[in-house]
Amino acid sequence: MNNLTLLFARLSRVSPVVLLTVLIGLAALVTFIVMGKTQESEEQLRMKQLDLEARSSAKGKVVYAIKDIGENEVIKSESLEERLIPQSKIPVDALTSASLASGRISKYGISAGQIVSQHDLALQGAAVDYEQRLRPGMRAVSFTVDGGNIFIAPDSHIDIYAMVGSGPETKVSPILSNIEVLAVGQIYNKAEYEAIKESRPTSPITVAVTPQEAARLMQGISAGKLYLALRNEKDRQPLATVEVKSLFSK
Repeated sequence: MNNLTLLFARLSRVSPVVLLTVLIGLAALVTFIVMGKTQESEEQLRMKQLDLEARSSAKGKVVYAIKDIGENEVIKSESLEERLIPQSKIPVDALTSASLASGRISKYGISAGQIVSQHDLALQGAAVDYEQRLRPGMRAVSFTVDGGNIFIAPDSHIDIYAMVGSGPETKVSPILSNIEVLAVGQIYNKAEYEAIKESRPTSPITVAVTPQEAARLMQGISAGKLYLALRNEKDRQPLATVEVKSLFSK
């Protein structure tokens, strides 16, 4: 007699009432287990739904430009505003604080109403690319000057004077006129220069000149002291200039 036959033989001797009770109990246990699993699944589904809703309604901070910002311009704090927007609409590289952009140089033009991103900012400490700023046929020449030139900023136009001799023999004349300043120190953006309240560099000065003007400037650098005279931004009227050698007595 196998085990299955033995089981049925034993069950046939059990009271029908007892057998019915056992079956009902087993059915109740199975129902309880199934209901528990169902409720657990429903609770997990509800929690996932709540998490999804929370994420979709969550907001994050981004930085907006509230004024147009030009290319290669110092970004000022008053041109920025922090706002909360849905997390799902925040660009991957968006800035989350205005302090991350304030004082930095814009790599591209940024329009008012635009979210400011990391790719909109120029690299910090990037080398000055004078070649791109020079017009064809022009040369960049850097030199130090005598006297204070705290008001000379990038993009200014200046006259350059040479001084030779001393005392009653002192002679001063302009050797170059209406010259464009490319950079002061390592700063080549006027807005960035003006944003620095203290420790503004005053030297060296880098200017854009023709090859002929470069030769005259180098003569002045070698032969005498150089001074700069700042022009009004609308004044482009050239001065009569002399060669440095004409300042020396024959």
